[in-house]
Amino acid sequence: MNPTIRMSLLLSHLVLGMTLSCQSPNDPDPPVDPGPGVLALELFASPRLTSMQMKLSANPADLPLDSLVLLRNDLPADTLKLTKPDTVLSLTGLTPSTTYIWKVTGKKNTRPYASNPLPTRTMDTTSHDFTWQVDTIGAPGSILWDVAIVNDTCVWVVGDILKYPYDSSDRYNAAMWNGKTWTKVRINTPIHPSGTLSPTIIYTILYVDGQLWITTDDGGYAVSDNYGKTWKPNRFPVESARGFLKRAWASSKSNIYWVGTNGSITHYDG
Repeated sequence: MNPTIRMSLLLSHLVLGMTLSCQSPNDPDPPVDPGPGVLALELFASPRLTSMQMKLSANPADLPLDSLVLLRNDLPADTLKLTKPDTVLSLTGLTPSTTYIWKVTGKKNTRPYASNPLPTRTMDTTSHDFTWQVDTIGAPGSILWDVAIVNDTCVWVVGDILKYPYDSSDRYNAAMWNGKTWTKVRINTPIHPSGTLSPTIIYTILYVDGQLWITTDDGGYAVSDNYGKTWKPNRFPVESARGFLKRAWASSKSNIYWVGTNGSITHYDG
């Protein structure tokens, strides 16, 4: 064969091979499979007799997740929609002294999502060993609205505590149990509109992250960082004080809710 012709054929094969095997710089990269989505399931609080709370966490970049299923012992128990990285699930209607294995699964488009399996067990009805002691605080007409337990030597109750014989100038709005006796206490908050400190009726008390919080019947509140030895009084903003705040809930000291009359809802974010 003519050497010139043979060289031309070799070059043709080489160019054709490069054309078939090389990717054009303008071609898009093939999509990368992100793999299954991961969810994290953990207990939020200790299980009770017939209820428990769990926290479900997701990667913020994956939100929202609209079609998740909560499995209880491999059977569907509820459908879920996640819009935040952390969501607390409150589960009720459970059976005492029963083991449950929880898991969350689902899909977003075609990508599967799954959490870790979480084994739990509700409390047994015979797991309590209580000795009840009945106490009375205050004279007839006294009323206690709420209680907060720090430990077995620091229990607070709040309300309107009267003395006998009745004296409107000699009343208390809280009492503390030290494990042996009750001590009646006056917690002062600024009253509306003068701002004068006064021990008005306390409706709520809660203990969260080492702090005690109380709220009064006219929009005042106080915070203690030392288990109630001293209190820092204050008032809610006027726009928040649209009713008596009669119930409180908190997951942390930067996430506290109060609800009350006139449909009032007050949130503190720290």
